[in-house]
Amino acid sequence: MTNSATSTDLAVPVRSSLDLASLNELAEMMRSNDRVEIVDDPEAIGREIFEQILGSKTDADLNQMGQATGWKNIEGVQVKLKESFRWRPSTYAEGAPVFLVVTADKILADGQLEPVVLTTGSRNVIAQLMNLAGRGTYDGRIVSLERAQKASSKGFFPLWLKIHNPVTEEASAEDNG
Repeated sequence: MTNSATSTDLAVPVRSSLDLASLNELAEMMRSNDRVEIVDDPEAIGREIFEQILGSKTDADLNQMGQATGWKNIEGVQVKLKESFRWRPSTYAEGAPVFLVVTADKILADGQLEPVVLTTGSRNVIAQLMNLAGRGTYDGRIVSLERAQKASSKGFFPLWLKIHNPVTEEASAEDNG
């Protein structure tokens, strides 16, 4: 299904879930039935990449720069979310207007962590990650991508995140008070 509505240009140089205004803008973008064209500022993107490289804490993080894996390729594998996610415009005519770039640590069988950069365009997963970020409970959460057991009416198997270390109401109250 192609959306024939006119696009709206958004000049947003850096889109990160750490910025509440950007996160709110993403929510509006996802709620909209219009395809949204995001106008990128190459200089801002270059500065963002530069800062990510400078902020790398390990050689493994440095080696991961520029490498991304479709999250569907590691379905069922637990990952520990790191800091924030970013979004980029989708090139697909259908589905979400953006895809997310998620920085995480893959949890290996021996408990070791391996840096990984994941991408997803699943609306369900985007909404779940936005919810975690909006509540301030994103960083450090352990999640895995799961596929629904039953197909949708269009024959797709929706994707969801399973949260392996949920925040209890008591822990949340302690953090806030």
